Amino acid sequence: DDGNGNGNAWSGAAAGGYNAGAYGGSDDGDAQAQRAREAELDRREAELARREQAVARLEVQAGGSGTGAIEKNWPRCWPIIRHDIKEDIPPGLVICLVWNFIAVTALAFGGGKSDLPSWFMSGKAIPTAGCAR
Repeated sequence: DDGNGNGNAWSGAAAGGYNAGAYGGSDDGDAQAQRAREAELDRREAELARREQAVARLEVQAGGSGTGAIEKNWPRCWPIIRHDIKEDIPPGLVICLVWNFIAVTALAFGGGKSDLPSWFMSGKAIPTAGCAR
């Protein structure tokens, strides 16, 4: 018996919910907690919308569609990869490779022991720098 003469011990909990009735909870406290949770969810939703707008704005500024697709342009007869040395290789890397070639040439032929394999490898790095990507 639930004390109300119903003969069912669960009727108080079922009638008023799990936090009311037999458990002594308050409906007012539950409503406040629910409103606080809804306010938190609204705040998070607004933050997410703000972030999505910022990402969309950055994609437009970068000129991308957001898909990450690149335009394939090589070989011309059947483009399968993207090839653009001027855009892909920074000028600083080319300067570094040329300086490396000059330094290894001076080391290999400057006197003492000849280091011909190192000289060939340093010379090979300059024309293949465009194949790095």
